[in-house]
Parts: sequence; structure tokens; C-alpha cells
Amino acid sequence: MVTGRGAAGRPAGLPQPGWEPPQRVFADGDECRVRFFPERGGATCDFDFAVLPVSRALRVAMARAFDAHVGPSGTVGSGHSAGNVFRVLRGFAEVVAACDPVPLTPVDLQPVLLDRYVLKRKTKTALPFEVGLLKAVLRRVEGLDPRLVNALAAPTTLPRRLGCQRGSYPEEEERRIVQAARAVLRGAAERIGGNRELLERWRNGDTSVVADECQEEYCRVLDLVDRTGELPRRSRSSSYLAPWVGRHGNREDLMHALHPRGFELAAGALLLVRMTGHNGSSICQAPAAHRRPDGFAGGVATAVVELVKARRGTRRFMTVALSDLPAWALAPSRQVVLSGRDQLHTPFGVYMLLLELTAAARRITGADRLMVSWSVTGRPGQGFRVGLRTSIFDDGQWATAAGLVDRSAAGEPQPLEVTFARMRKTHLQREQRPVAHTDATLADQYLARDSTAFGDYQRVVADVLAEQTRKARAVAALTSLSEQDIARALRDPRGEARRHGVSAAVLQRLISGEADTVLAGCTDPASSPFDAAGASCTASFLKCLGCPCARALPRHLPVQAAALDALEQRRAQMAPLGWARRFGRPHAQLSDLLSQAPAAAVQQARSAVTDHERRLVERLLTGELDHV
Repeated sequence: MVTGRGAAGRPAGLPQPGWEPPQRVFADGDECRVRFFPERGGATCDFDFAVLPVSRALRVAMARAFDAHVGPSGTVGSGHSAGNVFRVLRGFAEVVAACDPVPLTPVDLQPVLLDRYVLKRKTKTALPFEVGLLKAVLRRVEGLDPRLVNALAAPTTLPRRLGCQRGSYPEEEERRIVQAARAVLRGAAERIGGNRELLERWRNGDTSVVADECQEEYCRVLDLVDRTGELPRRSRSSSYLAPWVGRHGNREDLMHALHPRGFELAAGALLLVRMTGHNGSSICQAPAAHRRPDGFAGGVATAVVELVKARRGTRRFMTVALSDLPAWALAPSRQVVLSGRDQLHTPFGVYMLLLELTAAARRITGADRLMVSWSVTGRPGQGFRVGLRTSIFDDGQWATAAGLVDRSAAGEPQPLEVTFARMRKTHLQREQRPVAHTDATLADQYLARDSTAFGDYQRVVADVLAEQTRKARAVAALTSLSEQDIARALRDPRGEARRHGVSAAVLQRLISGEADTVLAGCTDPASSPFDAAGASCTASFLKCLGCPCARALPRHLPVQAAALDALEQRRAQMAPLGWARRFGRPHAQLSDLLSQAPAAAVQQARSAVTDHERRLVERLLTGELDHV
């Protein structure tokens, strides 16, 4: 391997001279297939385009476009995602084959085919995603009709039908699922931790273990399972287990004595989704590599990992900090110790426990993922699985095994619905903070469409707004000086100063603009009600709207109007509850303040707002002007 110099100053791996990339597109003779290489390693996947019911010219064109989309320079990193792209192309090929006359070359494809694809798939919830994906791939096809090129460049306007999806979990269901997940993961820690302790005692020659013939034999099995991931066989070339192995359990139990089940890792993934709010797919494919920015120096322990959110294209890589923060739910009363890290109520604790439970499987397989499990395949040592399927909960077996079973209306046992998607929605609903998306996406696509808690959410937002408005009006309104007040001050500064409760010098500073903050002027920064007596005010300038030291003058009207308009814009961009908590009070105060001014003056002030004042308001609302 030749080394170069990476962008960060580290040696970068470069191919040897003469190296050529492996072939990905095979389009010779009747063959037409594309070989996909997963981004994070693993087995390659071949996609056979020969099965598409279209002409060979279209098959080859679609195969090359598919390769450009999912290949090294594309935006797809996993075989599962590449399979989704292929399925969309196959569905489009079926639409093409149903045309009369049938298009034979790329130039024959017309925009109406997109409409026909939409009509065919109109009942599918994921249709907007499919159409966007189809357009992205077809844009890579060479030789298209210009009219289709224009149609592919147009934005997809299909509405997302998220209302039919299940919402977040009610609190009681969430509690049951989280408790069951902890119990499952804790059970794995007890089993694997106990067997590892026994194995270490045997390896260290503990006489109480070695002298017991049954335990000594069992530890020989564990030793081979730990070192090679296999069970003792009749001979080196035999696929049959040694007869005496059956005395200690079946193949599945013996392998799981030291290696976790996928069922158990799914419990850990579910806990991480609830505590971090990240997609189940990102957690299921999480890496085992991490950094410790805390340097093991005490304080809050943190593991920084790199997650991948595949659908985000070039922005799919995310740096996520899993911290040992205070619990969002009560810690279990009974602690099970596996190297002292069974902290199942924090992201850091769950991650480190999973890392330890899967360490042996990772050493045997050479995998770099956090989730490595063993499952029965019929052959010894060949059952390791790297990563988890996001569909692991789909058949209800996980919920049933975890004891999450209710009774249907007919009295039949019915497993509770457990999914990563609903658990992620539950995190967003409870925490009210965006995770790997914007505030607007959180508000519009998750909170506002959450069928489970939308009514409660509306009531909470309304209560918070009412409380903030009550607090805004409980204090005296911001004192304002009119144009007439300023004119009188110019004629009789001392008399007007006494009338407004300030000194003549302070009044002069207010009129000249020397005492300006952002939305008003300040008569005495050392008398702030928000800081200790005598200390200079460090409160946000938004608090000037309710401060007895503040005075508003006519020249402040444009920036006040700009601030009110900016708050209204943020209302449409932020989660409603977050906006209400942060901006509900200043919004009410500004609304009351501007309602006291003549409507014509407010309208004129809005038209007189300068770019400087808009930038000033933006800095104010983002906290850039805060003192601390």
C-alpha cells in the first residue's frame, strides 16, 4: 500500500501502481448485471438487469445509471438501499413494457411515463420517496429526450401521507417496552458475564473448576467457542459435533453462552434509539470504533461514534456523542455487573455494554460493527451475523419473547407492536428537540403528524403560550417616550426628566441614542432586576421588553417591528413547544407594545427597516448578542 498525505495531515492509503478498480457492470452478450460493493465492507451484491421486461438498450442504459447512482461516486452505501433502488427501476421497467408502442431506446422515454408510474403506485405510502429516487437514477441515463430531462429536473410535489403511520408510544406502552428491553439486555449480560468468569477461572487453573469433570469439560467447549467461534467436532474434517458436546446443551445454547443473540442486541438498539432519537437503521449499523473525548479523566464519560443516515446522500455521515448523562428514566434497582458498565439508562452505558458483549464475536469475524450476533445456520461456526435488520421486530416474535403480549378484543394473545420508527417518534415527542433534521422537520413531519400525542401536544403548547403571555402582562409594560415627550425634553430637560423618573443626563443619553440596547434604551445598567445589585446587567436584550430600566423611543419602532416579524417567521420554522418556551413571552410583549402605536406608524416603520436592523435582530434572536 502506497501512502500519501491526507487532508488532515494523516498518511492516506493509496492503491499500488497498476491497480485497477474491480469490474462493476457486466453487459457482454446476453448478460446485463451490476455488482455492488457495500461501503462498509461485507459480501458484494449482484443485481440482474436481464430480468427487466424492456429492450436490451434500455437494460444496459438503466444498469449503467444504477451503477452511477450506487457506485463509489454515488450516494448509496448499503446493499439494502441498493436493493430499494433496483426495485424502483424494475417497477418503472414494467410501466415502460406496458406502453404501446413500447419504447426501445432512452430517447423514446417520455415524461408521461412518470405519471403512469405514480398511477400504478398511488396506494403506496412511500410513493414520494420512490418518485424522487426514480428521478435521481433516470437523470444519470444518457441520451434522454430533452422533455424528459426537464421533467426529471422538476421538484417532486407529491404530498407525504404520514398520517396513516402509527404515532409515538403512549407513556405506559413506552415504559413496558423500555423495561422489557432492559431485562433482555441485562439477561444477556448475566449469562455471558457468568460464563466468561467461569472460563477465566478454568484458564487460571482454579482447582474447584478443573477438579469438577463436568465443569472442566464444559469449559473446554467454552474455550473453543471463545477462541474460534466453533464447537468441538468429531474430527478436523467432520461437520458433526463430538458426541460428548451434547451433554452440555445444544449448539445454539453453547454458542450463546459467550455470544449474544440478535434478539438481545435488538433490545440494546431499541434503548439507543429511545435515548438518542437516531434512526434504527443508523444504530443497527453503528461502528464499534469510538473516541473518548473525556480522556478517562472523570466527569461525564462520553463515546463519540460516527453514524450513517443513508438517505441523506453526501450528508449521511454524522458524528454522535453518546454521553453518560443523567437518566431520562429511573435506573433499574437491581444492577448486574459486567466489568462494572451495566448503565442501561444512559446512551454511553448501553453502547459500552454492547461493545463488550460483542467483543469476542468481533475478534473472530474481523467485523468493525457494534452489532455482531450468532444465530443457528446448521453448520458449526458459520452463524455470525454482522449488523442488525431493522425489520427484526416485524413478525412480533421479539415482543412475544420479551413478554409484551396483550389480549385482543376476541381474547387472543396479541404481541405489542414494537418498531424503531415509533420509538424514535417517542423520543422526539418527549424531548422536543430535532435529531439529524431541522426544527421545521421536527414540527411538521413528526410532532404535528403524531396521531398518538397530537392532542396532548396541542394542549401543552397552548398552556405554555398562555403562561408566557400571562407572565408578559404581569409586569409593567415597557415605558415609551413619544415625539411630543422628546420635543418637551428639548425645551425643558429637567422637568421632563423628573416626569419620567430619570436624571436630565440620562434623558439626554436616551434621546441621543447613547443608551440604546437593541429594542429600547437603558436608563441604568447597574440596577437590572435580572442581576445582583450594583452588577452590570448581563441579561438578554430581549428582557428589556419587561425591564423597568428600559425606555422605548419612536426610533426603536422599526427594529421592534422587524423583531416581531422575525419571531413570526421562527414560529413557522421551529417546533411549536420550543418556540412557545423560548419566544412566547417576547412575542406577547412586542405585540402589546406595537398595538399601542398608531397603525400607520407601525406600517411606516416596517417599510423603513434597514438591512443593518434586520441583521441586528437576527443576531439578537440567535443569542449572538447575549453577554453570557
